[in-house]
Amino acid sequence: MISLTGIAVINGAILGGEVAYEYLHQKNQFYSILVAMYRNARFRSMAAVQIILLGFVCYRLITWLLFGKLSRTELQMLKEHRWAVFTDLVASFAL
Repeated sequence: MISLTGIAVINGAILGGEVAYEYLHQKNQFYSILVAMYRNARFRSMAAVQIILLGFVCYRLITWLLFGKLSRTELQMLKEHRWAVFTDLVASFAL
C-alpha cells in the first residue's frame, strides 16, 4: 500500500514532467524554457509542493537514520515534546 506521501510525490513528479514537456514543445532553447517555467504560476505552485514534500521526505529519512524504529510510546513522547526538543536544539547551536 502506497502512503499519502508517496502519492503526493508521484503526483508532483507527474505535474512537473507535464509542465516541462509542455514548455519543451513550445520553445526550443533551454534558457527560455526555464524563464517561461518560472513565470508560470502553475509551475511555481508545483515547485513549492515538491520542495515541501522533499523537506518532509528528508525529515522522515533523518528521523529514521537517527532514531531507527521507535515504539509507540517513544513516538508519542517525541510528538509531545518536539517543541521543547527543537528549542533546546536551536539554543545549543546558538551557543
